[in-house]
Amino acid sequence: MLVTYYAFMLVVAFAPQWLHAPIAEHRMLTLGMPVGAAIIVFSWLLTGWYVYRANTRFDALGAAILEESK
Repeated sequence: MLVTYYAFMLVVAFAPQWLHAPIAEHRMLTLGMPVGAAIIVFSWLLTGWYVYRANTRFDALGAAILEESK
């Protein structure tokens, strides 16, 4: 996620014209709006994936380590 946010900030800093470009000719919506929304949705999906992995694989590994140390 950090790479995604930093890449977005680098584009904002060094190539803002890409994000200011309209989606289609004669449209008010620029490319930056859906890109920003996609970053938010990506962060939600990544969080969901991590929670799933943490609740299945990582909890089982932690339980195995605790059992082994007894």
